[in-house]
This record gives sequence, C-alpha cells and structure tokens, in this order.
Amino acid sequence: MSRVGILFVTTDEEAVGAVRRFVVKMDSELCVAGSLQDAAKEMAKHSFDLVLIQIDAPGGLVRRRLADGLIFAEQPPVVAVSRKASIRDAVQAVRAGARDYVVATPEDARTLETAVRRALSTGVEARGPGETEPPTGMPFRGFIAVDRRVLAMCRTLAAVADSDVTLLLQGESGTGKSLLAEKLHENSPRHLGPLVEVNCGPLTDAQVEMELFGYGDGSGAAGHDDGRGAFEQADGGTLLLGEVDHVGPALQEKLLRAVDTGEFERAGSSGTTRSDVRIIVASSPPANHGAAQGLFQRALRRRGSSVTVRIPPLRERIVDVPPLARHFLGVAALKHGLGPRRLLSEAMSDLVRYPWPGNVRELRDAMEYAALSAQGEAIGPEDLPAPIAWTWTPDQRRPPVAQFSPLKSAMREPERQHILHALRASRWNKLHAAKTLQISRSTLYKKIREHGLEQEITEAADTGIPDDGLENGVSEVT
Repeated sequence: MSRVGILFVTTDEEAVGAVRRFVVKMDSELCVAGSLQDAAKEMAKHSFDLVLIQIDAPGGLVRRRLADGLIFAEQPPVVAVSRKASIRDAVQAVRAGARDYVVATPEDARTLETAVRRALSTGVEARGPGETEPPTGMPFRGFIAVDRRVLAMCRTLAAVADSDVTLLLQGESGTGKSLLAEKLHENSPRHLGPLVEVNCGPLTDAQVEMELFGYGDGSGAAGHDDGRGAFEQADGGTLLLGEVDHVGPALQEKLLRAVDTGEFERAGSSGTTRSDVRIIVASSPPANHGAAQGLFQRALRRRGSSVTVRIPPLRERIVDVPPLARHFLGVAALKHGLGPRRLLSEAMSDLVRYPWPGNVRELRDAMEYAALSAQGEAIGPEDLPAPIAWTWTPDQRRPPVAQFSPLKSAMREPERQHILHALRASRWNKLHAAKTLQISRSTLYKKIREHGLEQEITEAADTGIPDDGLENGVSEVT
C-alpha cells in the first residue's frame, strides 16, 4: 500500500460504512477483516499504518480475544473502538496495548475520525524508523519508569484519565502516589480546575470532616475564611484523599454519599452543598490497616465504580533505580547550582543492591545528599548516605579469600546500619520500623539491644525527632 493504510477489524457493517466515508476524504485505503484470523492474514500480505478493532462488535468474539488480536498488531498503533462506554473495556484495551479507546456510534463518525487522525499523526509522522511508541512507553511525561508492570499500570490509568471513575492508588509511603495523581489530573478534562489534596491519616475524625466538607454557613462567621472544605475548593477539579481508611465508619459513610451524589453538609450547617469533583484515593497497603478499616475502598469496589492499581515498592522494580537515580542527581545539581554529576559503577551497584525501605522518596533524598557531598563530578560509594553504601574501602571491595571474616560478624555492621536507617525513616516509631523490616516488634527490640542502639534512640528522644525527609508511614503524605 502506497497510501496510508487502515485495517478495521469488525463485523458491524454500519461502522464500516461510517469509517469508509471519512477514510475516502483522507485519501487513505481501508481494509476490513471480520475476524482476528482474517486480520492476521491481511497483515501478512500488507503493511498498515493503523489498526481499528471494534471490541463490542456483534458476536463478542473480538472482545474476548482482544489481547490476542493486539499481539499480531505490534507494529502499527491500535485504536480500540466501542459503541458504548465501558471502563472495563477501556482498561482491558489499554492493558493489551491499544494506543487509544474511542466511544463512537456510526452516527458520530466525527469522534472516530478525530481519533484516527490523532493516532496517525503520532504513530506515523512522529515515529522514527522502527519505532512503535515513545522510548519507555510511558504515557505520563515526568513519571520515570522502565519496569513493565509500572508501564502497564500507567497505561491503565491513562485509559481512564478522561472519565470520572474513582481511582484507588495503593502503595507504600514514598512510591509516588501524589505524583501519579498529579499526572492523572494534568491529563484529564479537569486539568484547568484545581487539584486539592487532603491527608486524613494524622487527623481526628472531626478535623477530617471540617477539612473535607467545611464548616459554618459560608458567611465567614465561623472563622477567618469562608469555611469551604476540600470538596468545595476542588469543584470542577480533582480531590486526592490520602489514608481515608484511617477515619471512622460513620464519617466514611458520609464521604461515600458525597462521592456518589456530590452532596454534603458543612459542619455546623443544616444546608446541603453540591460539588463536582473527581476522586482519587491514595492509601498504604491493606496490611497496614486494622480489621475494621477499609470500609470506604471496599464499598467503592462493590459499587463497581472504581479502578484500583497497586504501585510496586522500589525494591520490586529495581530496574527503575538507575534511571531514577540519574534523574534525581540531575535535578539536585540544577537545584543547588552545581556542575554536572555522574554516578560511578561502584556507586550504582550499591544503589541497586539497597532494599529502599523509603522507596522513591528515599532515593531522591539520597541523590541530593550525594550531589552535595561529592567533591567533583564523579559520585562514588563514599558520597552516598551511610546506610546505602557498603562501608568497605575501594581496596576492600574485592578482598582475597584469606581476608574474609566469618559471615555472621561480617554481616553485623550492615545489619546494624539497616536497622538504624529503618528507625530513622520511621521517625523512631519502633512498631512501624518493625513492619518495614518485616520482623516482629520483640525481634526488633532484641536487635536494638544486640547492636547497642539504645543510646542513639535515647539521644533522639532528648533532642527531638530528627527530620530526615522521610515520613512515618502511619501519617503518610501521599
């Protein structure tokens, strides 16, 4: 095919007619396949620039085998087409590799035509030879990842960015929930509206209620401002709720009503207020919650009105450490007016080996520390924070066998440093540190005595909790 070629996989004759009319105007060629098998045969004979797959065509066979269909369509971009909107179909399509999900009827061919032109402009003109997608496949600019699971998660979120479906982001402290929520807001139709964030974790129920719903009658008599809560402040935009499962069941019921209907009452007021917001809920893993908690998220799942994604901790996506480290190093150098910085291979080895209990936030802080500590352009292990870098000198990194000490004593100092770092990262909260280390609290106390850490803990209590930039997961700012 010399002209732009479009392959349409469908059994819907009306849809074929609608597409054929605007394809002719585009001076392109349209090929129709009634099944995925027929489509594979056509692709073996011809080179196409775009594949349209109608996932709700009569018979339903295409929907059930959508993922199989996108395997053979690896080279040209794929647009999933549907007559009726379906969040489940949108998520399934994007997870399978579709570049776009379009809802359009034959009578609304203009919507489909716009999507086709957009896909062709980004898929044909913008692509270099042999390229089928952006270098990392990341749909959100500024969110760095190369891990396949993270990329799939982001494509799922991008698929529902245009809708108002409630999003549930689960992940440990420091994994990037706030940044993802920001990217979702920026890529949604609400991007011109405000993004308002409320972390419910450290607040009482009464404080949460006033933060969310406001107080007074709106005249300003109840306080120095107009008494608006987060729901009113985020009207027309997005509301990010952090650790909402920490509030009581009664308040969660009020919150569910506000999410369902957009209606709520300010504290101290009998009048009903309305607000149009898109809700994103960010929370720590369910294991951190008590048995009576989790009502809000469970209720949303039962309603079928939410999409849940889990953001893996950095220790499970270690392939992302090198690009993130280089990025944060460059940001830190720019922030502090420093010259270029580069990581030596020995330093990168230590970064990859470290378990990162503080996740991406800890890596960011470590790179800022390294940028400020380095005496020159090269960042070596000696420039990394003590818990991350091995304490050996460069000459000791590959010592001869005869110089090895017993394994138990050799691992004593790294274990001590790791426990000390976990305590600092949890702001000396032993219960949370034990959870981070995945040991019991009694075992942690034993290790503290074994490594002689009582004095450091006592000094921390006397001088105040040190602020090392890592927050307690119980009161996480997501």
